[in-house]
Amino acid sequence: MIFIEFSYWLATFIVLVCIYILRKVFSKELSLQGKYVLITGCDHGFGYHTSLKMNKKKAFVFSGCLTKAGVAQLQNDNNFKGKAFLMDVTNENDINTAFELIKKKVGDTGLWCLVNNAGVFVLSPMEWQSTESMKQVMDVNLWGTVNVTKKMLPLLKSAKGRVVNLTSMAGRISLRNGISYSMSKYAIEAFSDGLRYEMAAWDVSVHILEPGMFATDILNCSKLEQELKELYNAQSNEMKEIYGEDYLKESATGFIHNVQILACKNMNKVVNSIAHAATSTRPNARYVVGVDANTIWILLTYLPTCIGDFIGDVIAPLPTPKQMQK
Repeated sequence: MIFIEFSYWLATFIVLVCIYILRKVFSKELSLQGKYVLITGCDHGFGYHTSLKMNKKKAFVFSGCLTKAGVAQLQNDNNFKGKAFLMDVTNENDINTAFELIKKKVGDTGLWCLVNNAGVFVLSPMEWQSTESMKQVMDVNLWGTVNVTKKMLPLLKSAKGRVVNLTSMAGRISLRNGISYSMSKYAIEAFSDGLRYEMAAWDVSVHILEPGMFATDILNCSKLEQELKELYNAQSNEMKEIYGEDYLKESATGFIHNVQILACKNMNKVVNSIAHAATSTRPNARYVVGVDANTIWILLTYLPTCIGDFIGDVIAPLPTPKQMQK
């Protein structure tokens, strides 16, 4: 029985290696000359650097930014040759305005690639977050992705283009003290898989990126620590007594420690994967990006839950609430 199981996994491994090699050998890069790309969340991080990467590949890039500072940063960058504009993915008017702008520019050519990158993260025990706060995370991460995609589909169909959705390894395994973020990423996984099936008839392909931890603004430790303190201070006296200040301090310290150890500073790994999804003749349906993603986190998704939970508790232990301390 053990031999049969081992043979199964060995055969699976060999098949996957063969597929990987074949993709590398027979894959070619498409020219983006004369093609149009829309990227959301371009104020910084993956969105900003992907905008510049797509420009280098001769695509005309529409870069949606949340802030005027983000727009100005791209406009003042000599390496950026596209169009940067304000686009809050939770704002229907902003999405409609972006659609009209893009439609006027692309004409019958259509939109070759949509990169749904905009996202937010809240570090907090679920009990400290209001339902409204959790909904706000879903509004940006999930419904922003859904609504932008739905609006742009006619242009994507015209180009027989591609949708690239950034999820996370948190869309496979829930983050401790990051439930709302993980909920949104799990949902985007489901949305992307379902959309891939439905869009196949129009030759529109859908691709998922699952990065591990990267040192982008979304993991700005000082900002997350301050937001965590504000959430704790907003709790009732009863809730503060249940968790205690030590829980607050240890949660922030532990998270920062893991970010410092695991977060990759080289964003090119993600940017290059997005570019591959946009330009390859044989793009992957799913990209797992980062050393931690391809080792720790992917392993935890395949292990029995009890073992995965044990390892997760070792890697990212949660403090014990004051009420439960002996």
